[in-house]
Amino acid sequence: MWRLRWQRRALQAERATAVEQERARIARDLHDDLGASLIGIALEMEAVQRRGKAEGNQLATLAADARTLATGLRELTWTTNPRCDNAGSLGVFLGELAERFCRAAGLECKLELPAGEDARGVPARVRHELLVVVKESLANVAKHSGARSVALNLSLEDGAAHIVIRDDGRGFEPGRANGGNGLRNLRERVEQAGGIFAVSSATGAGTVISVRMPLESLPEKKN
Repeated sequence: MWRLRWQRRALQAERATAVEQERARIARDLHDDLGASLIGIALEMEAVQRRGKAEGNQLATLAADARTLATGLRELTWTTNPRCDNAGSLGVFLGELAERFCRAAGLECKLELPAGEDARGVPARVRHELLVVVKESLANVAKHSGARSVALNLSLEDGAAHIVIRDDGRGFEPGRANGGNGLRNLRERVEQAGGIFAVSSATGAGTVISVRMPLESLPEKKN
């Protein structure tokens, strides 16, 4: 009985620590991303008020900032909603994100994702990290690859979530795979979360980014 009580208290302490870490991450995201965006919009509005009128490009900039802020809030809300801690929600959200991005960038989008009713558990931390990987990878495709299409594959097996992002762009020499800051930052982020990050590319043969993220026992995220 004493051992069971001790184990129960240890489990409760672990859960409390996980909740506190998640709350700290949410606070950082609100402060760094949404807070900064709101301040920027407020400053622009004050400048317009002082001048007494707004130029067309200023209004377009404010509208774009507002849309970015709304998107960030939607992503943060989805990441922290416990009802979304499943493979189906992850697949639907990433699929919608990829389709919107590819449509705006003029890219053909191919998806292979879990069904929306897939109830297999995916912790909020894992969903957040995979969301960042997909967003950054798609941005790299649009900026640097010259691709016409991109394919996104998400699967869950062997206690891990697997993401593969493949494009048909110009590619690059294998020796340069770790040279760009974007890829290097993604690798560091995934590895700090206990995952595995890999890049495969060749000149004229496109690029493949693959990530394996464990679904349990994630280490504490470093600031």
